[in-house]
Amino acid sequence: MIPLFPLLGLLVRGDAYGYALKRIVETEFNPCWQIDFAQLYRSLAKLQARGWVRVRKTAGEGGPDRKIYSITVRGRTAFDRWLAEPATSYDEFWVKGRLTTTREARIAGSTELPLVIAGSDDPLLAQLIQRTDTVSWVTGSTGGLVTLAQQATDMAGAHLRDPESSEYNASFAQHLVPEQDVVLVNFAVREYGLLVAAGNPLKIRRVRDLARRNVRFLNRTHGAGARLWLHQQLRAARIDPTTLDDWTRTAATYDEIGIEIAKGNTDVGPGLRATARKWGLDFIPCGEERFDLVMPRALYESARGAKWLASLHSAEFRAIATELSGYDVASSGRIVAGIKYGSRRK
Repeated sequence: MIPLFPLLGLLVRGDAYGYALKRIVETEFNPCWQIDFAQLYRSLAKLQARGWVRVRKTAGEGGPDRKIYSITVRGRTAFDRWLAEPATSYDEFWVKGRLTTTREARIAGSTELPLVIAGSDDPLLAQLIQRTDTVSWVTGSTGGLVTLAQQATDMAGAHLRDPESSEYNASFAQHLVPEQDVVLVNFAVREYGLLVAAGNPLKIRRVRDLARRNVRFLNRTHGAGARLWLHQQLRAARIDPTTLDDWTRTAATYDEIGIEIAKGNTDVGPGLRATARKWGLDFIPCGEERFDLVMPRALYESARGAKWLASLHSAEFRAIATELSGYDVASSGRIVAGIKYGSRRK
């Protein structure tokens, strides 16, 4: 990852000298971003040469003068442009997410960073995020749990079903977030299935129809709950998912699948009733699933967490769920499981 733009992001917070910048990287961005002093000062020199950073000297405390770095208007423009571009690696993705939370908080004039939710794509959650002090990353269910384990996010959204117990999320949270006390709070129960073109021209009726040679299929990315669900369904139908020609064709979100079907670029993909309604598609229901928010118990018991979770009981939230369709929010906000650090669940 090129350190020039992340350094600009640190200077968005305020002026700083070199040692302070290195300390911030070590304490807030390790291990996804590491930098030594030689690399740091070379990068700062390049930023200054491009006119993105200005430097002034101040008297040191009993030593040589210190250089204080500040970002210019051109530098802020360059940083905002870089921040809006898709990340090309996991480390860059993580660093961008961290810098985004800082940036949004400053824009809002808040001294407290917004809560960050990583994990599964969900239209109802996206609507709630727009109405609360929250930042989200769509990483897939397992990706959300991994970032929670790394303490890179506050909550993870997941809908991972254990095929042996038919239990949702608890066993995955236990194994992927082993060093924290966490609780699983139900967000919603949602209807899932297959998205197909309006009128269902290919007469797709069930998951096994994805194996037909005339059917073009678009999958979700690795680690997504929808991909794991589809893998389980195909195996139950005695179909090896990896033998499907389109198994490796992927989309990051349900909306991307819906758009591609609406455009006629593909025929079918996993999705939600809410997504089908949004894009004017037909929907083949395959069941209901529990979508949970996994969070540290400390956050759940804090005033900050309680304030955010209160939104799940609001009339506005329930109205949005009704409008989107395919959601049951009767149990939203309730703890459905708790996992203590070091415990083994039966």
